[in-house]
Amino acid sequence: MFFDFDDAGPGFLAYDLSVLPWSYLFRKSLKEPDDVLRERWMHYLHGYRVGGGEVSESDLAALPLFLQLRHLWNLGEAAGRLHHWGTNSVPVDWLQKQVQVFVAWKGLDLRA
Repeated sequence: MFFDFDDAGPGFLAYDLSVLPWSYLFRKSLKEPDDVLRERWMHYLHGYRVGGGEVSESDLAALPLFLQLRHLWNLGEAAGRLHHWGTNSVPVDWLQKQVQVFVAWKGLDLRA
């Protein structure tokens, strides 16, 4: 797998790291990691650490918050483009389900 860190730089490491689990959970419509994500996550963190990156317990503890923030940002991006994409891109029933997603992701434990 290739991971593009083009937006990495000054900022929270936990946010940069959260993009991998967020994209997988979002694409698969999951509220919690499955075995595939857990395995990929372990490899991802291992690769990051082997490359010289240090991941603290604080960074890992902050992951659920940054997953939620990334998701909120993504929802805002979609809502901000309704005039271009139409309401089919974010139907009301799907939006209502996102509250459950936020609640579930709050309790995620991705510590390795």
